[in-house]
This record gives sequence, structure tokens and C-alpha cells, in this order.
Amino acid sequence: KRKIYVDGSQLKKLPENEYYYHELIGSKIYNQSELVGIVKDVVNYGASDIIVVYDNHNHEIMIPFVDDFIKDVDVKNKIIRIDVIEGLLNNED
Repeated sequence: KRKIYVDGSQLKKLPENEYYYHELIGSKIYNQSELVGIVKDVVNYGASDIIVVYDNHNHEIMIPFVDDFIKDVDVKNKIIRIDVIEGLLNNED
């Protein structure tokens, strides 16, 4: 696995509601007013992008980056608001 670095000034402006992975990584995820966790990675297995979130117990949660779950993305403030369905977060210890 290799990393490629590009100066931010060379990145093209994306259409509305499209984001570069690096813009999402480090964002806080909120379900309503409850902090769910922090985005640690973004992956794509073919169907859609998936944000990989670690909660405050260091449990990994994978959330599809689709309109059904993602309600608002604030890149500037690194905040993503989600609307979860039952079983998505599985907060079992």
C-alpha cells in the first residue's frame, strides 16, 4: 500500500454533497445531539462509500455514506450528523 500526496491547491472543487475522504476523516459523528464517535477511515467495497467510526469504547462502527443515514456534513467544522436505524450502532459492550 502506498500513499500519494497532493497539494490541496491542486484538488478540484467537487459538486455539492461530494467530499474527499480526507475531509471526512477526523469528523465527529452525531446521532441527533449524541456523540457517536470519530471517523477514522473511509472505505469502498463497490456499492457505496462506508465511513469507519470508532466510538468512545474504541469499537468500530461501519456506516454507509448514503442519504438514508447521512443527514448533514459540515466539512469546515468536521461534524457529520446521522439518522440511525435500529441495529446500526450495536452499542453492546
